[in-house]
Amino acid sequence: MKANRRVLAVAAVFGFVFFPVARAADKETPETPASGEADGKKAVLDLKTALKKTEGDLGQALSLVSEALKKLGSSPEAAKAAQYGTNAFRSAAPEKAAAWAAAKFPPEAAPSGEGASEPAKLLKELKAKLDGMKGAESFKERIALLGARAGWFKDAGAQKKWADMLAGEVKAIPEASLAAWLIESPASGGAAPPSGDVPPPAEVSPPATVKEPDGSSGIEAPETPDKPAEKPKKGKGDKPKDGEKPKDGGEPPAAGVDAPEPGGDSPEPVTAAGESEPYEGFGVNSGGEGKPVVQVNSASALASALEKGNAVIQVRGDIQAPSGGIRAKGSNYTLDGGGAATIWGSSSQGQRMIELYGSNLIIRNLRLRNAGDNLGFKAPSTKVVISHVTTSGSVDDGMSVAYGAKDYTIQYCAFFGCTRSLFIKYDNPSNISLHHSIFRCQQMRGPKICGASTVDVRNIIQEDYSTSGWGSRFESGATGNCINSLFVLTGATKGRPDAALYTMSAGKVCYKGNVGRGGCKPEVHEGPEIPCAKVTTHSVEEAEKIVREKAGCLPRDEIDKAYLSAKSWTVSETRPYVVKQGPGK
Repeated sequence: MKANRRVLAVAAVFGFVFFPVARAADKETPETPASGEADGKKAVLDLKTALKKTEGDLGQALSLVSEALKKLGSSPEAAKAAQYGTNAFRSAAPEKAAAWAAAKFPPEAAPSGEGASEPAKLLKELKAKLDGMKGAESFKERIALLGARAGWFKDAGAQKKWADMLAGEVKAIPEASLAAWLIESPASGGAAPPSGDVPPPAEVSPPATVKEPDGSSGIEAPETPDKPAEKPKKGKGDKPKDGEKPKDGGEPPAAGVDAPEPGGDSPEPVTAAGESEPYEGFGVNSGGEGKPVVQVNSASALASALEKGNAVIQVRGDIQAPSGGIRAKGSNYTLDGGGAATIWGSSSQGQRMIELYGSNLIIRNLRLRNAGDNLGFKAPSTKVVISHVTTSGSVDDGMSVAYGAKDYTIQYCAFFGCTRSLFIKYDNPSNISLHHSIFRCQQMRGPKICGASTVDVRNIIQEDYSTSGWGSRFESGATGNCINSLFVLTGATKGRPDAALYTMSAGKVCYKGNVGRGGCKPEVHEGPEIPCAKVTTHSVEEAEKIVREKAGCLPRDEIDKAYLSAKSWTVSETRPYVVKQGPGK
């Protein structure tokens, strides 16, 4: 295929490939393209509104894009509509994108005779065939083979392995080849365009890949212990460590970040394309929705993209963070690891591995491991969603929201093996929603809420803090709720039962509906809940099932599974529990 045909004519892709439109409609004359720039902008705005209502239904989302492109024709706004479709496909949960891709291929008859009912043998043969398909363009044949054998595996275990293979192949489609594959003929593994006239496609540049300074592609390979107070002391909270404000000894970037105006007290929940759980709570925002896609696979490329903002930033593969960490003030972006990317730090990092000052951010589907502090946010940052992020093995904080940051949602996250899991403190951080997340194998701070206003905690699991540590607490005038959460001691440690959930000179709090297991005795503070942004709240029984299945970066890798299944481990004030030191180690 010639180079000029590889230009991503995304409008064409979505107009007549992504969605098989009903044949009757195919034969009709296309609608008259929207006239005028104002009409085009309105059509895109209507599309954006409609996509928010699809609740993660990839097929429906892409159908909406297809219809919008018919109306827009060759309008300049068609490029923006097409980008919404690209983002929906790329941000979809792997199993949803895989199911959509598999449906494009006719089923292949399952084998009969001896050995036909042995799923292990069939999987082994399938894998051998896949391994034999090499070359940049072989993904088409690989996906066709997997899609054709969708009905071969009846037992649940084999079916899951087949689905995992297919999901991996779909996620790994080279960006430069995706559109070209989709517009090829059915015989080549594509889908046929509908009959009838099609409005001229708008040419759209391929998603950008951040370049290194040399022009290459960028491919690369202690604090005083917090302890429960037997008798709370009024007005005393712990102070910053020497030089901790800020930790790197410098001043935060100057104000003036391109930040949106803060929203109301109860933002409407938003479901991102490809995610089954809506974003809920104080931090709901649009992130990089509708902005260009940028792919990064090195620390310098990541730092550059975060500083610039205004993009959907897709992290590919493992990245080793620089020794000095990454500090960025860019705004209006989505940082997406696609469920497979990990950013690694090292215990020698005294600074935060990633420290962000921007606003209107969504960070999702990503793993952060083994730094001094893994991830931190500081003012003027506001309107941030962190969803399906796993942070583990930090020498200090797994995550921090501090120094006046406000309007945050932390949901479906996992905190494993950190000395201090989640830190909300300094200069009154406010309006923070923490829900449907799990804390395991920590020393303390799951979470620590110190001098913060209106922090709403619900449906979390706090499981196993160390003998000298503690679980969760509000302190130093902090206000908020802890609702319908589970506190567990499994016997892996001798953590104090009365240190699961408590207060230390806190402000107005409401603790109710919480459950202790294994001897845990979470405090109770009945009374009216502190008004907060709306979050769907489950019973403890329902929440436990949801959180154990869905919290953290999905699908879980072997390291995540090791943290969840650990029966014995060691963590202290200065030593995290680390399952693996780094990529390849």
